[in-house]
Amino acid sequence: MRSYAAFNEEVVKRYEEWLVIQHYRPRTKQFYRRMVRTFAEYLKDKSIASVTHLDVRSYIAHLSEQGATWATSFDNLQVLRRFYDLLHLGGMVSFVAPRLVKMRDAPRKIPRTLSEFEVRQFLAAAYTLREIALVEFLYGTGCRVSEVTSLRVENIDFEARTARVSGKDPRGRAVLITERATSALRAYIGKRKDGYVFQSDMPVQKLCVAKCNGHFIGQWKDYRGPGTRYVSMSKYLGSARRMSYRDAMTALENLTRDANLVRPKNEGDRKHST
Repeated sequence: MRSYAAFNEEVVKRYEEWLVIQHYRPRTKQFYRRMVRTFAEYLKDKSIASVTHLDVRSYIAHLSEQGATWATSFDNLQVLRRFYDLLHLGGMVSFVAPRLVKMRDAPRKIPRTLSEFEVRQFLAAAYTLREIALVEFLYGTGCRVSEVTSLRVENIDFEARTARVSGKDPRGRAVLITERATSALRAYIGKRKDGYVFQSDMPVQKLCVAKCNGHFIGQWKDYRGPGTRYVSMSKYLGSARRMSYRDAMTALENLTRDANLVRPKNEGDRKHST
C-alpha cells in the first residue's frame, strides 16, 4: 500500500504558509496548525486529498473517545472545514468533506457574573499601583486580556479618556476609560511616554555577590513562579583572580536584567492614597 505521509506533510506545510500570508495572529496560526497536523497524523498513510466525510466523522469520534469536550471537537471540525475550503479552492479536492459532517448545537451555558460585593472585593484586593491600574482598566473597559497585554502608553489619550487597543482584531478599536481607571493609569505610568503599559511587577530584590573558594557566586530570587513565591537562584560568575567584585556585580546585574528578573524602579510602589 502506498504511503502518503510525505504528501500530507507537504500539504500541511503549504497550509501553514497560507496562514502566514493571511496574517493570522500567532496564537491563531498555532491553533490551526496544531489541529491540522494532528488530523494528518491520524490519517497515517491515507492521502489528505482522498478524505471523505466518513473519515472526518471517524476522526471527531476518535477525539471524543480520547476525552475531548464538545467545544474541542467542534473547534477541530471548524478548522478542518477551513483547511479543506483552501484545498477545494486550489482544485486539490472536488468537495469539502468536513462540511458534510454536522454536530449537534452547543449546549447553552448561562455566563456567571460577579455580584456587586464580589466586584468590590476584587477591586479592593489590588495592592500595588500596577495591580490597581490593571484591575481598574479591565473592569472599566471590558477589554480582553490580549488587548490589555498589548496596550501601549502612546495609545492612551488621557485628556479624552480613550485608548486604542488591539487583540483579537488586528485593526484595533477605541475604548472609553473611566475616571477611576484614568487616575490609576496616570499614577502607575508616571513619566513614561512609550512602551507597554503593564510591565513586570516583581518585588525589588537585592542582588548579592558572594566569594567562595576564590570564585564569585551571584545570588538572586526568581519571582516568575505562581503568586508571590520565589526560588533562590545562584550562578558562577568567574574567578576572583580574573575579575573584581565590581565586575562580578555588573555581570550579575546584566544577567538578571537580560532574563527580566529585575523590574523597572518605578514599578511596585504600594497603594497610594486617593
